[in-house]
Amino acid sequence: MVDGINIPEAVSDGSYTFENITDNHNIVVIFEINSYTVSLYANPSEGGNVTGGGLFEHGEVAIVEALPNTDYIFLYWTYINDSNTDNPYSFQVTKNITLTANFKKDAKFNVAIVVNPENAGNVTGAGLYNQDDEVTVTASPNEGYDFVSWTKDGNIVSTETVYSFYIDEHIILTANFKLKTYTITASVVGSGYIDPSGIIIVNHGDNQKFTFVPDQGFRIAQILVDDVVIPIGTTNGSYTFNNVISNHTINILFIGTDSYFVTLFVIPPEGGTVIGMGQYGINENVTVEAFPNLCYEFINWKNEAGIVVSTNSEYSFNVTEDITFIANFRFIKSYRVLKLQVQPK
Repeated sequence: MVDGINIPEAVSDGSYTFENITDNHNIVVIFEINSYTVSLYANPSEGGNVTGGGLFEHGEVAIVEALPNTDYIFLYWTYINDSNTDNPYSFQVTKNITLTANFKKDAKFNVAIVVNPENAGNVTGAGLYNQDDEVTVTASPNEGYDFVSWTKDGNIVSTETVYSFYIDEHIILTANFKLKTYTITASVVGSGYIDPSGIIIVNHGDNQKFTFVPDQGFRIAQILVDDVVIPIGTTNGSYTFNNVISNHTINILFIGTDSYFVTLFVIPPEGGTVIGMGQYGINENVTVEAFPNLCYEFINWKNEAGIVVSTNSEYSFNVTEDITFIANFRFIKSYRVLKLQVQPK
């Protein structure tokens, strides 16, 4: 103000000159603080909202905040070739400034797991995950099943029960299991047949029946199931494995009706060996003999009824029927033998 009159050009130039002064004058200069604009934008615009922009005086502190929309996350502020990840973000205003709040879609992907066949096992790891998260799924077979593979869209992605991957899409995984199977090996010695015969595949928990018939002039002398003698009188020409959960064997011995069979067993199995088992004529004299292994000694021979028939390792008798004997052995305490070395004087 010069003599009470506003002089705009003096404001813009920052100076005023009194020329040819012939009277008294006055000049008044009024100063006011600068104001600046803080402009805010969102990138992308649908990513969220921004608050805190507007007009600020020089040196005033601005507090700006980015508010992400659903399914978005805030990343950082960008301005004049710089950036800041604070949110809210505070700064001192000393000039006009434009800040952009950068957002990213917070993608979530679903992992679904199908068990094939149903109820064959248990799985973990299904659910929602953020993009690029590491996902770990596990498969545990139920009793009677084995795990086979993980498949996606029909393609095998892993054969391990634990499978890890990074997710970038919705995904459906199938945990494939298979029912356990076992073999029953059926065979015969002599003239007769067993049905079915050979190596039979049986599913876990199933039953499998075998029938056996001697040829004319022959009879069943021995039934061995898993190397254990089964009483012939309890079979009625057949044997059934119930609730199969392991491999088995069944062997049928057929002999002529004019002969008998002598069966020998060793208890414990590692105790020794025996000779004399086989087919013999009616009333034929038979000698069986037991030989103990190292650290064992022979005790006695017993029949199927558990009665001792001999304490000699060599036992002779006349065959009048199919008969079974057990050679019993006993473990002998072992001793450490020290080797002494004599040093010359």
